[in-house]
Amino acid sequence: MVLTTSLPLYDSRRREHSNVLYTPNGVDTRLFRRALEELTVPCDMTDVCHPIVGYVGNVRWWLDCDLIETVVDAMSDTEFVFIGPISCQQVVDRLNTRTNVRFLGLKPRNSLPTYLRQFDVTLCPFRKDNYFQCARPLKILEYLSAGKPVVTTPLHAISDLADVLYLASSPDETIAALKKALSEASDPELISRRLQRAAENDWDVLTSKTAEAILALCRA
Repeated sequence: MVLTTSLPLYDSRRREHSNVLYTPNGVDTRLFRRALEELTVPCDMTDVCHPIVGYVGNVRWWLDCDLIETVVDAMSDTEFVFIGPISCQQVVDRLNTRTNVRFLGLKPRNSLPTYLRQFDVTLCPFRKDNYFQCARPLKILEYLSAGKPVVTTPLHAISDLADVLYLASSPDETIAALKKALSEASDPELISRRLQRAAENDWDVLTSKTAEAILALCRA
């Protein structure tokens, strides 16, 4: 049996082997659903005005700075908050000149729901290259587990989640997607759909499926 962690890998490997299983990264839904509760506003978010577009994850080379700069400048009445370790200072240097951009640094994992609760919309502004076409960012599932709208670069590896995402390839598309997502952020039906899709990718669900497949192979 061959285990693959993304759809592009699954599609390519199953042409070469008779027993290939799709075993993507899962998400701790119990933790991130806490964003739906009444939580205290983090002290470094008390002066941040809505609407807020948030990113949680490593600030690295994979962020599309050209796209982000254009979007941030065009949406000057929106705050953009980045949470996570800084692995590429160049990204920070390029964006920190904007008054509506904040980098809050690395936060304890258990505190992330308190920040996600403050976000109106979440963002995954990745570069479009072959590397990321095979990547399935865990943060997308974390955002969905918090019930938040997700605006993201289209990636092959997340095509199975497209029905609950706002996909945008260019700055103009991203701006339009963010505005649409902001207008629908509190729609209870959409929130329910996001939570359901996240629940399908909970670690408990995915590990059980993988274990069942391995046990079936052993029994055979």
